[in-house]
Amino acid sequence: MIAAVVNHAPGSGKTALAVHLAGELALRGRRVLLADAGLEAGSLRWAEARRRTGHAALFETVGLDRELIAAGRLRRALAGLSDGADPVIVDTPPRPFDRLSEVLAACDLVLLPVPAGGVALSGSRAAIAAALWERRRRPDLAVRVVYTRVRGAIPGAVLAMVNGARLVGTAAALCDEPVLSGVLPAGLLVHEAARGGPAVTCLSAITTELFGRGGG
Repeated sequence: MIAAVVNHAPGSGKTALAVHLAGELALRGRRVLLADAGLEAGSLRWAEARRRTGHAALFETVGLDRELIAAGRLRRALAGLSDGADPVIVDTPPRPFDRLSEVLAACDLVLLPVPAGGVALSGSRAAIAAALWERRRRPDLAVRVVYTRVRGAIPGAVLAMVNGARLVGTAAALCDEPVLSGVLPAGLLVHEAARGGPAVTCLSAITTELFGRGGG
């Protein structure tokens, strides 16, 4: 399975979600590949910080340059890079990306991190529109919303946007914990910075809902 994590707004929790889904699956024994689309999504910076601080790689992180994506060979290239990894998680740039349609065309699942607060809704609206356009072309494409930056109830405007698009959010949401924003620059996972707590519980539940409980 190839899953793309998409939101056009910085601060949506997109890279935090992509990195931690890959990490949670790797800790469960799954073989995972994390791909940074356009070389600017954030995952490569996280992986480089992890190398600099001497932490062992739990999974492989690769960059996908624009030429590769534009050539329409992305799905075949990911199959070659993944060496049997399943899933492949693609982290997309935190801004409008002119190769996004090619990325979505290669995917089986689109994950839309929709922040409950602190970030303008325009990036989420644009990401939802792109995912729905691709699903009209491919009705079998799975699209799921993951609410991020959640503190208390999700605002009505956010729910109205998602419900109006007839999308379904995961039952678990990514809570707005300070530890989540602090671990990425250090190349860490939240599991390594906090041995328990809401963030770890949320991430485990989201991963299970999206990818099941099993290991590799």
